Amino acid sequence: MKIFFLAHGRHEESPRSVLLRTAVANGFGSVSAMARAFGSKDSRQPIAWQMRHSKLITELSRNSDLNGGQFQGSFYTQNGPTSESPVEIMGLMVPAAAIRADAYNFCPECLRDGGHRSIQDLIWLETCPYHGCQYGAACPNCQRTIHWTQLVGNLCRCGYDLCNGPTVASQSKASRLVLNFFRTRDQAALDRFIFALRALRYETQSDRSSVLEMAARVANCEEQALDELLAIASERYPCLPVRALIAPWMISSDEWISGQVARLLQANAPMSKAVGACHCSELKLYQDEMLKALQASSKKLRSLLLRNLVQRGKQGKVRWLYSAINLCKLLETHTSIPLAADNAPEVPPTEADNDMVTIEEAAVRVGVYPDAVRNALSHGFMQTNLQKGARGRTMLHASAVDQFTTDFAFIGQLADEIDLPRTTLSAKLLHLGVQPVSGPLIDGGLVTIYRRADLGPQLLQALQDLDRYKSNSGRKKCRISCDTLPPDDSCVSAVAARMLEVSLHDLRHLHELGYLKRAVGSKRRFTTNSVLTTKSLLEEMLTLKNCADEVAMSSQTFSRRFVQSGFIEHWRLGSKTLIPKKQLTRVQEHCRLFVSFCEADSILSAPLGHSANLAKTGKLHPVLPNDPGYVSTVRLLHRGDVEKI
Repeated sequence: MKIFFLAHGRHEESPRSVLLRTAVANGFGSVSAMARAFGSKDSRQPIAWQMRHSKLITELSRNSDLNGGQFQGSFYTQNGPTSESPVEIMGLMVPAAAIRADAYNFCPECLRDGGHRSIQDLIWLETCPYHGCQYGAACPNCQRTIHWTQLVGNLCRCGYDLCNGPTVASQSKASRLVLNFFRTRDQAALDRFIFALRALRYETQSDRSSVLEMAARVANCEEQALDELLAIASERYPCLPVRALIAPWMISSDEWISGQVARLLQANAPMSKAVGACHCSELKLYQDEMLKALQASSKKLRSLLLRNLVQRGKQGKVRWLYSAINLCKLLETHTSIPLAADNAPEVPPTEADNDMVTIEEAAVRVGVYPDAVRNALSHGFMQTNLQKGARGRTMLHASAVDQFTTDFAFIGQLADEIDLPRTTLSAKLLHLGVQPVSGPLIDGGLVTIYRRADLGPQLLQALQDLDRYKSNSGRKKCRISCDTLPPDDSCVSAVAARMLEVSLHDLRHLHELGYLKRAVGSKRRFTTNSVLTTKSLLEEMLTLKNCADEVAMSSQTFSRRFVQSGFIEHWRLGSKTLIPKKQLTRVQEHCRLFVSFCEADSILSAPLGHSANLAKTGKLHPVLPNDPGYVSTVRLLHRGDVEKI
């Protein structure tokens, strides 16, 4: 396809405007028509056409006589291999989801001045920062939504010139600030703006203009903005502390936002005493924000979900939003557990702090495995400000390890100190009303941890004297031996599995096949007679591999020829196939009389397919469905006929 003109991007002109001018100058009715002429598929999401290395732009820029290099330089660059990778616009990196794909917001003044601007491609702007007027998204004449790929220059499909559209004056500080971010190439400010939109839930708010204004103020580093947001949140949720109210801002890595969060946390504004109806369950947080609010781990959050203390729901089928039932009470419950806090005051270093130990050395000091120390570190029980040593190894202050052993104790460490069995100590402590602060059932911890303040001298003495206590551990003793079983009694599933030399999962298959019978009124016990009968049957069985070895076949070939065709009886025991020993004689007789085409080629020392050609010419006759020895899964020949040849 020969073209005669390539438009070159003007100052801050968007790529879609460059494509529109190129299509009109070369006589195409629209950008879609030009794309089809160059073999590019029409798309409902034509954002790829605005990228520098797309198929359409690469094809057009090959016209070096039309200065195709400058034409290609007018388009956006995607910084990554996927369509979700950030896009470079006017020197700044912008999320690909923030660019309008097919929608077209236009300003009549901008169109008269030279075309569509790059800033208008972004979904955040609703007001033109150049001329102070509202953007239009529909044709003033036909009222239809405008799709830029269907425009003929500045003309709508109805023929109306969008340059003549009416303008509605509207001033927006957010639009001017965002444009200034791009002109000054302030990536940090733009990142703060994008993060503020996420924290303010821009996608779900009805009053988006006010959200844009507040996000722009945060991006412009106005301290009063976060103070106002905290005041509004405190008025709506008076029962919540500051940490929960500013949780959406605590996950930011921006220095200015982190500094403001630390300032608000240190201020520690008192909560309202006159708390009316509690509405804190209406607070919706993302997972990382909820973890910051609760000062908990992801395992602990899953535990709260299972106990229905925290609920979650999808937002737009993309992300989970979490809400806590009576979040204020849940926060009070977990304040007693010492977890790592972002605003925890740092302890001034002492001489002992200079003694650094690795995780492995700390595990030796405490008397547990290194993974237990790592788990205690992740939950904030030992130290929060970790350091990196040689080869990237995590280093701890020896004083922090000593302080941990003073305040807390692992279950094994405690058992050694008071000389009691480790296996029953947890049940005894629970029987006496002592709850652990960390463990598998608390926060997903690897090893149970107890606070030493809860273990007084009287309690330790009571542990020594405790003989009877509540416990769900252990296994009931089986009254039946594996060798001598009463004929009219029953046995548990574990004993039945050992007798039959099968797994517990296979017992269910044997029961479904009708060989094992459950005891009356029990789901885990089987009658002794059925177990003994099944055992005698299994002793007369061979595995599929053993049978295949007897006839010098592979397991796959044997299964296809004899099992899948139903030629022999067999058992399906889960993924295993068992065959009665008496069927082996029938299989050997069948292999003596009949051969497959591949076996016939081997007997004749001929290439693969030779016997098939002989069958086509009538020199060999395959076994037909009505003939004895026929199987449905493999084509067979009479061995005698093959040997005669």
